[in-house]
Amino acid sequence: MQILTLTEGMAGMESQVKGLANAVSSLTGWKVENRQAQAKAPWCWLPAGVCPLPQFSLPAHQKLSAPWPKLLITCGRRSFPYAAMVAQKSKGQTFTVHIQAPDSGLNKVNLIVAPMHDATTGPNVIQTLGAVHHLTRENLATAAKIWAPRVKNLPRPYTTVLIGGSNKRYALTPQVAQNLATLLLQLQAKIGGSLLITPSRRTSPQVTATLRHALAGTPHAIWDGETENPYLGWLAVANQIITTADSVSMTTEALATGQPVQVFHWQGGNQRFKNFHQSLEEKGYTTPFQGNPSQLKYTPLNETARVAHLIVEKLATQSPNKI
Repeated sequence: MQILTLTEGMAGMESQVKGLANAVSSLTGWKVENRQAQAKAPWCWLPAGVCPLPQFSLPAHQKLSAPWPKLLITCGRRSFPYAAMVAQKSKGQTFTVHIQAPDSGLNKVNLIVAPMHDATTGPNVIQTLGAVHHLTRENLATAAKIWAPRVKNLPRPYTTVLIGGSNKRYALTPQVAQNLATLLLQLQAKIGGSLLITPSRRTSPQVTATLRHALAGTPHAIWDGETENPYLGWLAVANQIITTADSVSMTTEALATGQPVQVFHWQGGNQRFKNFHQSLEEKGYTTPFQGNPSQLKYTPLNETARVAHLIVEKLATQSPNKI
């Protein structure tokens, strides 16, 4: 085992650790193994990040033990205690990288990869603009070859719409979905083409139903949540992209395409989201979606590759025998 990734299994976290691990693997040739760490009772009842005696908290099939990997990449507050544990028990054999800042204990791992809108700083912190992820120029090109024929009967240009859902900061209600649909129809009246809409796991059935009803008379496709997920493919064929404001990951992944990206805002959010979206607008990556087309041009955002190079450099400096 050379690179081990570890999360509690949420899709957004999986995308981040796998994307970063694969980027490091492409530079080093190391093999990647992906695992999940889901604490058993009573540890799973504790708040995220609180995990006394983490070595006893995992079921037998998820237990972490020697031989230790050369590189461990974790993501999320619930996986941070395991990164800290491996850093300690491996006695320096494992270089530990944690994505997303923990509530405390930054120095318990070798590196923290945190989005700059979280304002986390420290000598071992790498700040990113948005989230790291698994999208690359190569897998987008491959997806485009697969998915372009599947939407060829829909008229171009393609506007891909990434739909999130309600969370602690935003309430994505049917009324909000209706407002989005109204703006999408305004856009389509101006540029024509088709809407390719991908709900997420957080999108409620009521929101999806609202969009289906509102867009019934216009060229579009909405993923049904049961067939093969078109997320990557529809990003790859997009001529422009609309994302809902509730997801840092979706917005960052859209920016990997190089196509114009607009963000649909509504009431909600917090200072963290405000800082994130404001930084993207100020740097010329996105604009708010108000029913108009965008001609915004930018260099595709590739923070994952940048962080991977920094990790390899750190490894070469601190443990040259590991490269």
